[in-house]
Amino acid sequence: MEEKKKKKSTKKEEKKEVKKVVKKEIKKEETAVPNPEPFGVRFKSFIASYKFLYTAFGILFVLVLLLACMVFVKGNEVDKTNSNIVFSILEKNTNNYLDLDLETLVGKEYTLKVTNYRQNRINKDKSHYVITVINDTEVEMEVTIDKYDENLIEGNFILTDKAKQRIQKLYNQLKSNIPIMLEGHTGTSKTKTAQVVCKLLGLELIRINLSSETTIEDLMGKLIADKDNSFSGFIYKKGSFSEAYSEGKVLLLDEVNLAPNPVLQCMLSALDSDKITQSVPGSGLQTFYRHPNFRIIATQNPKTGSFSFTRDRLSNKFLETFQVIEFPPFSDTELVEIAQKAAIKMKYIVENEKGTKKAKIIEQLGNFHNEWVNSELSKKSPQCYTVRDLNSSVKAISENISPNDVISCFYGARYEQDVYNQMQDLLKKKYNELSKNSNILPKLPEDFPKCFQSKALKQAFQFAKLGIENGKHLLFVGKEETGLTQIAQWISHYFSKNKKENFIFIFTPETTVSDLLGRYIPAPQTEEVGNIMIWEDGPLTEAIKNGYSCVFTNISSAQTKVAERLNGLFDPKDSEEDYKFDLYENSENPVINISKEFHFISTCNIDKLKYLSP
Repeated sequence: MEEKKKKKSTKKEEKKEVKKVVKKEIKKEETAVPNPEPFGVRFKSFIASYKFLYTAFGILFVLVLLLACMVFVKGNEVDKTNSNIVFSILEKNTNNYLDLDLETLVGKEYTLKVTNYRQNRINKDKSHYVITVINDTEVEMEVTIDKYDENLIEGNFILTDKAKQRIQKLYNQLKSNIPIMLEGHTGTSKTKTAQVVCKLLGLELIRINLSSETTIEDLMGKLIADKDNSFSGFIYKKGSFSEAYSEGKVLLLDEVNLAPNPVLQCMLSALDSDKITQSVPGSGLQTFYRHPNFRIIATQNPKTGSFSFTRDRLSNKFLETFQVIEFPPFSDTELVEIAQKAAIKMKYIVENEKGTKKAKIIEQLGNFHNEWVNSELSKKSPQCYTVRDLNSSVKAISENISPNDVISCFYGARYEQDVYNQMQDLLKKKYNELSKNSNILPKLPEDFPKCFQSKALKQAFQFAKLGIENGKHLLFVGKEETGLTQIAQWISHYFSKNKKENFIFIFTPETTVSDLLGRYIPAPQTEEVGNIMIWEDGPLTEAIKNGYSCVFTNISSAQTKVAERLNGLFDPKDSEEDYKFDLYENSENPVINISKEFHFISTCNIDKLKYLSP
């Protein structure tokens, strides 16, 4: 028994030893390093795999990229020994091609011929680029417009040499995406120049006339009543600023220094960031992102001279944000050039016409305007003459109205009789072509209301008739209790097409813009569910839309900033596009058409004339 037990134990121990030996051999095989294959065998295997293709293409790409960079750097290097410019240079004055080194070019301007012009309504054959080499590494380039497509410029805007310079400055600043401030006195073509540049570039322009009653909501957006498209009865509508800001349009802010300070600060914050966030009660947050094509142009009359009290001074922070472009008064020679080119445009004279009677009339008209505007009599008076008066005079003369009658109406009618007589004496002494053939007859038409026909009334009627026929609005000035309002009513009634709808509006110091133009009011409750708020036109808005001839008396009593809100209404109407009035207070209909039958006839106390805006 014992022997059997010993044999069993011996066999168990042998099996354990065998297992240990087997396990060791397995571990050796697992950890053993295989014998390396010959290099030739391994290389053939790598060539046959896709890894080779990937590696080869990667190396080839890196080599090509390095070669391209070397060529680019070499092509842009300036050879310090020779310093030849790598592009063709065309001298502006001689039109000769030049090969000049950098040292010769420094501080001079040359024209670079360019073929890849952008399609921006400026023909490539009518423009060039001016290069100014500053130093070895800096070169400035600026586009210059040589010729303008005058078909794109409607109305009576005259392209003088100085006007082209102003257009060029604004054009260059618009391309640089810097906010622009156009500063100059009334009638120096600030707004018109902005409109012309946008027309040349094919840019959509949104214009808004600012006033003391402009609100942030007017510019940024607000809720308007709309029962058809909203369950609540209100929808959010963008304002002029947010529309231009988010859709890449040009925003023209006329009379920016009339706007309240909170409105200016809001605009400034928007210009300093890339988005606008507006909290609208009942509509949550409205966010608009700045479009890369958004541009902004502001205009202001300088806070100097006799009208400085009518405007606020803008903060330094606001002014520092804008690039200011000065619009100085027109020079004497430019005004004569304007008169001559306006006459050519109106086909009264032909280009280069000299020595004829018509050419003399136009030349004398320009010289008379210069002399009278700069005379002591004119400077002492609160009257303001601009290039608009000169254009209106040329237009009237081109329609075969006597030059003397034109000057008597557009210049002389503003003064009392003694100054008017001195003007006529000046015409007889120095401007004989302008003093001839007066056709104004001091009489009233037979269907004029029955009244005492004084000489002053007959003359006032004839001047009013000539003014209305030439698109002028009327301002009757005189002392108190001289019958100004009655005369204005008679003339308004006589020239009105719709005599039943005429009315009188009396200005007071408490008159607001809303009193004139309109406001939102609660909708009347009816059985039919409609809008909660509706827009109600003011008397002036009704007159503008329907062509009424109405009287606005005592305009000098209104706050200056209220009267300034109407500036856009009195701008010259040279084209169909000009017969529009911005009514941004009405979000549903922010632009209305101006009827050609509309006449704004107002009265003013002569002692308060100096407080009116120019």
